[in-house]
This record gives sequence, structure tokens and C-alpha cells, in this order.
Amino acid sequence: VLLLACDCGFRKIIGVEFAPELHEISTRNVASWERDYRQAGRMETLCMDATEFAIPPVPEVLFFHSPFTGRVMERVLGNVLTSFAAHPRKIMLVFYGNNSQSIDLLKAMKWPCRELALRADWSRFTRFRSLIFTSPDTPGMPAHV
Repeated sequence: VLLLACDCGFRKIIGVEFAPELHEISTRNVASWERDYRQAGRMETLCMDATEFAIPPVPEVLFFHSPFTGRVMERVLGNVLTSFAAHPRKIMLVFYGNNSQSIDLLKAMKWPCRELALRADWSRFTRFRSLIFTSPDTPGMPAHV
């Protein structure tokens, strides 16, 4: 996902991984990408507990590939909401997964939500859902942001 985001033109991409072995793989992939495409400095990988990650106070896209459940998801979403309350801006949360508990927590935020539909012939291959949540409009924020 980090490499795809870089290829899509995002200026700053941060990946947070809890498992050291997965973080190491991510770090190697980023180093290889930066060397091959001469695009150093746009991606950063962090090995840490996602509940401790400070949400940057800038417009952003947060991607969750069925990452965690329960209390951890509650705390991460709480961090997002706290950051949004302190610095109202456009935030997009993209969730791809099949954990109904996490989906329920996301929907409980009461942010506008769209679900991307799979083509009928793809539905038999996956039960994952793709949901996009966007922060509510805030007074004084341009509609095009």
C-alpha cells in the first residue's frame, strides 16, 4: 500500500506496523523502491503500536487493511476523532476487510460512508468489504479540499 500511495502522488506516506518482522519487510521494500525510482524521503515506516501513533494535523487518507479489532480499533479511531476535533480538516478512512466488529466501530463514528461494490463475478472470490468514510464538512473549509 505504501508503494501504491507513492505511485499515486501522495507527498508523504507513513506506514505503521506492529510486528517487527513485517516492519522489516516493509522497510526493505521502501528502500528498494527509493533506490530503483530515485524517490527518497516520501515514505516512512514505523514499528510501533498503532494506538500510540500521533495522527498528523493535516488532510489525510488513512488506509486500514483489516488491521485489528476490539479495543485496539476503538483506541485508534478515538485518536482519529480527537485529532479531527482539535484540527478540523478533510480525513478519509479507507477500510478493506471483513471484520464486522471493526466495521461497526467505523460506522459508529457517524461519518459519511460509501461502500464500494464488487462486480458480480468477483463476489465469489472474496468476502472482504471496501468502505470509505469521510470526515464531516467543517465550517470554513472549502468544499474542494
